[in-house]
Amino acid sequence: MKLLYIFILLFSASICYSQSQGNTSFESQTFEDWTNSDGSLTNLSIEPILPFYYLKKSCDGTNTVNGEMAIKNSTYFDDNYMNGNGAAMISFVVKNDNAFNLYLRLGFTDSEGTKIVQTNPVVVSPESGVWQSIYISTRSDSWTLVEGPNTIEDVLFQTDEMWIIHNEDISFIGAYVNGNLEVDDFGTIYLGIDDFKNEVFIVYPIPTKDKIYIKPSSSIIERIEVYDLLGRKKNISQNNLKEIDVSTLTTGIYLLKIVSDSGIQTKKIIKN
Repeated sequence: MKLLYIFILLFSASICYSQSQGNTSFESQTFEDWTNSDGSLTNLSIEPILPFYYLKKSCDGTNTVNGEMAIKNSTYFDDNYMNGNGAAMISFVVKNDNAFNLYLRLGFTDSEGTKIVQTNPVVVSPESGVWQSIYISTRSDSWTLVEGPNTIEDVLFQTDEMWIIHNEDISFIGAYVNGNLEVDDFGTIYLGIDDFKNEVFIVYPIPTKDKIYIKPSSSIIERIEVYDLLGRKKNISQNNLKEIDVSTLTTGIYLLKIVSDSGIQTKKIIKN
């Protein structure tokens, strides 16, 4: 079953659901502009886990685009990821039914052909039939410049394409393997500058297994609400307005909505 459906701008006072910039799932039963590294659709398919759908790249082991475990998107992830130096997190889910580890890296390009790749991969071990959640920060110190005339910061400031690459080595080329890349629910969490300074409330610890604590300034909290990424309000235990119990929530990302006399502040929380 799909774990994540869409990601929401954290500083919106309302919770909404849409297919938009920074997000792709495959409920349209189309590729949603995901392609191979050369722009082709060879060996790509949309697979059902009814009532949901996901993207599959079947690699045939040849030293061609058909065997390369890499995909890219030129439409939904052309954005500015440098607002606040690390003001976004890319998330998706992956199923590794292969007999080998996946070494997944994000790659970004700009319009002038500069390529950067995530320095340290996310290692996904084989676990048949299990969807695993991946969270990757876009902080500028997490990347390696591969080629091109511009800097890492330039590419993050004006990204043209986003890539998902399986390669144990730092490379903008996917490894040539015989196996499958099965992915779904790509989303971008835009943290924004307000997550770094001038906060009305300090929320900690993030991530957490059980409790979230809220440290206010001079503002008076009126109520606290927790939503999943579909905008569904969750039932949580609150001993007071400075401590909430999230131990009953499943692992994932949630939005903590704090309503106070200073206004509404929405914070991202991660439940381990």
